[in-house]
Amino acid sequence: MIKVSINRRNGFIYRFKVISHGDPIVCAGVSALVISTVNFIKSELKAKSQLKYEHEGGMIEFAVIDSRNDATALLLKHMLFGLEQIQQTHPNDIRIKINED
Repeated sequence: MIKVSINRRNGFIYRFKVISHGDPIVCAGVSALVISTVNFIKSELKAKSQLKYEHEGGMIEFAVIDSRNDATALLLKHMLFGLEQIQQTHPNDIRIKINED
C-alpha cells in the first residue's frame, strides 16, 4: 500500500510525504509523478524547500517554504490531482490523507 500524506494551509499544499510500497506499476507511476514535481520545483523554480529521501524505505518527504508561489502551488496541485487519478483506478494500492492546518 502506498501512503501519501498531504499538508495544506489556506488551500495551499506546503508539505507532503510518500511511502511507496506495493504494486510495482503503481509505485512507478507515483514515483514518476512525485519525483518530477520535486525536481521541477527545485531546479527550475528555485523554490526554497526541504527534501528528505530514503531509497531503501521508499520514502520521500518534501516541504516548500513559500507554497503560495503561483507556479509552485499549481505544480503541487497538479501532483495531487495525478495521485488522486491513480487512486481512482487503483483504490487498493494507494491511500491519500489530506491534513488541513
